[in-house]
Amino acid sequence: MPKKTFNENTDSQNAVSEKKTDGAAPQVRSSGRPPLGFVPTDPALAGRMMSGEFIGFDIDDDAPKPRARKKRILVKDYGEAALCHKAGSGLMQELMMAWPPEDARMLYAMALLLASSDETVIPDLSLPYETSFVSELYQGLDLSKEAVIAFLRKIGDDESLIRKFMSRRLQSFSDSVLIVDGMLRSADHEPEGLSQDQLMSGICPVPLCLGVMYAWSFDEDEPAALWPYPGSFLNDSKAAEFMADLLIEDAIVLLDKGFFTEVLYRDPAPHDRRAYIAPLDAGSSVAVRNNLLGGEEQIAEHCGLPVLGKKVKTKGREFLYCFRFSAASPAETAAASQLSMAQGRFSKAHFGMAAPFLSTVCFRSKFDMNLLPLYEIFAGRKDREQLINERGSFPITASWNDDSYCIAMGAELVNFLRSVIAARARNCLLKTLPEKKLSLKEAFRLLSRYKKVKTSAKAEWESAVMPEAASELAGKLGI
Repeated sequence: MPKKTFNENTDSQNAVSEKKTDGAAPQVRSSGRPPLGFVPTDPALAGRMMSGEFIGFDIDDDAPKPRARKKRILVKDYGEAALCHKAGSGLMQELMMAWPPEDARMLYAMALLLASSDETVIPDLSLPYETSFVSELYQGLDLSKEAVIAFLRKIGDDESLIRKFMSRRLQSFSDSVLIVDGMLRSADHEPEGLSQDQLMSGICPVPLCLGVMYAWSFDEDEPAALWPYPGSFLNDSKAAEFMADLLIEDAIVLLDKGFFTEVLYRDPAPHDRRAYIAPLDAGSSVAVRNNLLGGEEQIAEHCGLPVLGKKVKTKGREFLYCFRFSAASPAETAAASQLSMAQGRFSKAHFGMAAPFLSTVCFRSKFDMNLLPLYEIFAGRKDREQLINERGSFPITASWNDDSYCIAMGAELVNFLRSVIAARARNCLLKTLPEKKLSLKEAFRLLSRYKKVKTSAKAEWESAVMPEAASELAGKLGI
């Protein structure tokens, strides 16, 4: 029997063809196998087979196509978001005093996402938003990459609202001791291997390109205000501009030798009530002449070793402060030698002379302070800068224009809000569990096991089964 070609009508094709209208032709398969039957190509003839009969659908050519159903996420991260929301809930009211409610919601939700996840960065917020319980607390936000960049550009374009928000925050800290300091922001990495005295002195041998001035509440232990400055340096003019713009009149200003000149220290404005503290070389003639090294008393501990301190008042009504650490660790010694070699001045003789000063930090000021609070201010600098520089910054660029500056301003505002929430969450941990001394990172690692789940799209959210340690921590934190 000759082989049938696909163009020849089979019995089944003829049977179906009798029902076709408008001359619709049967489909031919490219695979070479015979067609299963007539498939109508006219939308008016689209339908389905019922009881051996073809029933056509009434489809209009202009009818909208059905949308694909949105997938619902029925498991969401809850523990970290709940702690951050509890700690930072007051920020929402502060934001609404400066921005419209819809912008305030967007800012706060973005800050919550950044504060509650180690891996979340701007502007990739869409997936973290969908998988976090933040999407249930603040529903319906568009956090796609394009929407986030456009929003940051809009927020950063109106600096007056940002300044208004920062000024209001500073007013709420009027009874607190403010610390004014500066730092350089790194988008990619942080300096490693630096000694404790280098960290206290702010030595940062890493090329960066975004400066940040900030005010920190010493009593509340959280950021009070922040302002970014494009460029790879900060100087006395930036510090003066920051304090003048935000009306900071009472504060302890750390004049870091890596950031500022001594103009503010030498020639403060009349009736200036701010206390300026400047670094002092331990081997300088001023330190040697006033016998600053030697005869220190123990004021604190660092890494289990005593920290010694000394204060001297000079004839010129200036106060000199010295902090000496009992021993330099191998890492500190190695960092000091590497820095010397990089500067081309390393030698055994030089290293031998410098060894007694490796773990010594000195300062001078016209302001009389107790040694322990001053030590805590400088020793806490590392934690303050890590909290601000932890994550969340929009990628920093070496070239600035109006557009990139506006985006960076908006991103730094969100990052500031994140740092406030993170500081409050850390303080909440210390206050609730003082005996455990649990870090925020360790708490987040436990709380990451705390999930909310749904059995169906219409069901209520319920707590998933979690380890006992996570359940105990969540209970003590009241979340």
